Amino acid sequence: MKNLLNIILSVLLLLTLVACTGKEDDHRITQTDPKKDITKIIIPTSIDQSLTNKLKETVKDKDEVTRVRGINSGSDILLAIEVKQINQFNEQEIEKKIKKELEKKYPEANIEVSSDKKIFIEIDELEKKIQNNRIGKKDLEKKYNEIKKLIKDQA
Repeated sequence: MKNLLNIILSVLLLLTLVACTGKEDDHRITQTDPKKDITKIIIPTSIDQSLTNKLKETVKDKDEVTRVRGINSGSDILLAIEVKQINQFNEQEIEKKIKKELEKKYPEANIEVSSDKKIFIEIDELEKKIQNNRIGKKDLEKKYNEIKKLIKDQA
């Protein structure tokens, strides 16, 4: 009886350990500045993200911004930002200021900027899927529209 119990516990422990190691590889390039967390999708994928990478470069120079994530579907771009804790009371103003500046610099693009944590997490997950070629253009567009709707609902 003890032998059977030991075997069952060993199998359960092994299954738990195997299940917990299923973490997805993240091959995005991360900025080397320790005060900023900016990622870029660099491996050529079927979904071009070069425009978003340019916008991230512009946003990373802002003192208030600590993290940036972004995706694009054609010329429609979603950026998610995190600001320094001291600036969190003004994050909507920072968001609007960044959006206005980006729209002026890139008039051909439809840009949405959000400082919402949930949006940041959603876009971060999408970036990983794009980088690892785990999402197609149709699925990206569907997810893009869902996130855009979330942003509009918050406004």
